[in-house]
Amino acid sequence: MITIEQIRAARALLNWSQDELAAAAAISKPAIANLERGSAQPRTETLNAIQKALEDGGMEFLDNTGVRLRGEKLNVQVFEGKNAYFRLWDDMYETLRHTGGTRLLYGIDERLFDKVAGAKNVVNMMDKFHSHNIDSKVLVREGDTYFVEPVSHYRWISNEMFSQIPYFIYSNKYAIFLAEPSPRVVLIENTAIAESYRQQFLAIWNTAKKPILPG
Repeated sequence: MITIEQIRAARALLNWSQDELAAAAAISKPAIANLERGSAQPRTETLNAIQKALEDGGMEFLDNTGVRLRGEKLNVQVFEGKNAYFRLWDDMYETLRHTGGTRLLYGIDERLFDKVAGAKNVVNMMDKFHSHNIDSKVLVREGDTYFVEPVSHYRWISNEMFSQIPYFIYSNKYAIFLAEPSPRVVLIENTAIAESYRQQFLAIWNTAKKPILPG
């Protein structure tokens, strides 16, 4: 059975708030707070739920009361065909819907995804993400104002920095989208890879331009 120290350490490594852990484990935030303060004796069912949530988030619990990220985990999936983008959306949603979080999207042209998935489907999925506190940061080509989300979710990057192959980062996952010759998504699940691209993305985001809408 995991210890309170392991729970605190695992939550810190995942950079989860008590709210996020409570949501992932389907228990109340006060229960998490009381447990971490040592002011309540947790039930076995509660500890099992917390352990499963943390393990699903990418943690390993060691016999010596230690914890570690599953940094060596490397799962690769390939989605092909006209449903490839829908399957990526579904994976984003299932990965983040319990805890919320931010999707990072680089080199995006929303017209392409409207063409591949259909504009109405894109809008419906954005509404679904937002209803579960799944936020977005999107890097697009400078001058592009074709947005399907609030303008605050976007930043402009120069033509030189704009990637012809869009990529996505969420939780411990990194995915690239290939539109030609037929839609294909390559999805990599690995904490180290996702974190490396996340840091690169955020560095660019912090220096990118806020879009200026016409009129």
